[in-house]
Amino acid sequence: MIQLNFIVFYLLFWFTDISLGSSIDQPADLIKHLGDTVNISCIHTYSNYYYLYWYQQTTQKESFKLLGHLYMSKFNSEKDYERIHIYGNSQTHGTLQISSVTSADSAVYFCAVSDTV
Repeated sequence: MIQLNFIVFYLLFWFTDISLGSSIDQPADLIKHLGDTVNISCIHTYSNYYYLYWYQQTTQKESFKLLGHLYMSKFNSEKDYERIHIYGNSQTHGTLQISSVTSADSAVYFCAVSDTV
């Protein structure tokens, strides 16, 4: 008997201010097999937004967990997350990469941009 294990990633975008003429682009749900690497991209056109944050919410009852952020192209982790990396240029895009996904990684992931810390 073959058992398929997979993880579903739900993605939402959250921003700190609304600017006319700006937009965001990120994929819908992602499904990955256990052990895979997942890359979740967030692209935005909010000019002068230098900080890009990634949050995780595993259940509706839990609060958001800040995974880390980009300032320009510099990744700053909130904790020692060995399997998590964020890369890109926070002024236009940021990609959350999770390697060797486990069932604990099944969650809603939020991308947020801001012009201040």
